[in-house]
Amino acid sequence: MKTLEEIEGFFKKDKFAQNCNIKIVRATDGEAECVMPITDEHKNAVGGVQGGAIFTLADYTFAIAANFNCDACVSVSASISYIRVAKTDTLTAVATRLGESKHVAFYEVKVSDGLGNIAIAKIDGYKIQAKKQ
Repeated sequence: MKTLEEIEGFFKKDKFAQNCNIKIVRATDGEAECVMPITDEHKNAVGGVQGGAIFTLADYTFAIAANFNCDACVSVSASISYIRVAKTDTLTAVATRLGESKHVAFYEVKVSDGLGNIAIAKIDGYKIQAKKQ
């Protein structure tokens, strides 16, 4: 298993997430939490948080959780449902593993604004290399 510091070091190479200012709050085997402060750069034409920004937070949080105890796991399928607009200036995503096999992992990621869920994503990952023992 990796430490939180090892995960943070590895994911510093994810320049897009770094540019979005996403921070890892916690990571364990099969679960992770990340936060993203909302700035004008995250807004769409009508002033709400751009759906791509919300998806990026969900996908990144999935990656943190899925790679905590695996050499390499990438998303192969993802869907997201947007429930309502964000009403605060910080979003939090929590990824939870629903199940896994030797090569596939299934996650749910809930994105909230502190007042409740704004989106829920289902993300399936493929383990390029098997879990470490």
